[in-house]
Amino acid sequence: SRSTFYRCFSDKFDIVNWSYKRFKNIRLQDRDKYYSFETSLRAQLEHLRENRAFYVATLRFRGQNSLYDSIVDTNEEYMLECWHHAHACDPTFDQLVAIRFSAAGCSYAIEQWLISGCAVDAYDVVSAICKCIPSDILETLY
Repeated sequence: SRSTFYRCFSDKFDIVNWSYKRFKNIRLQDRDKYYSFETSLRAQLEHLRENRAFYVATLRFRGQNSLYDSIVDTNEEYMLECWHHAHACDPTFDQLVAIRFSAAGCSYAIEQWLISGCAVDAYDVVSAICKCIPSDILETLY
């Protein structure tokens, strides 16, 4: 019912963000299956490509609860979780900035790849993204 929906979600965009984050969390739980960040990112790209029409339509919206902002936040949370798992401490300010920059850049690259029709092979997209992430952060990602 309507009241049940609004008890769980603030609006229709919130459910889209929840579904993306749920997919991302399932990936984190199955990290041993993916072997590496690169394999995991390719799985994410394939999921987005398979559901391209849905994700492109939802990415058009900008504002409160936008999917793009949720993707950036989810990627930042993921990178911070990986950092904490690898180092058991908080990143320095410089490392935190690099993590946030990497999360935002990765998210933007994925969004543009998706909007432009996924013309570039997922392996090439993953390779380009990995070259942009600082090595001390990339080494912690899984």
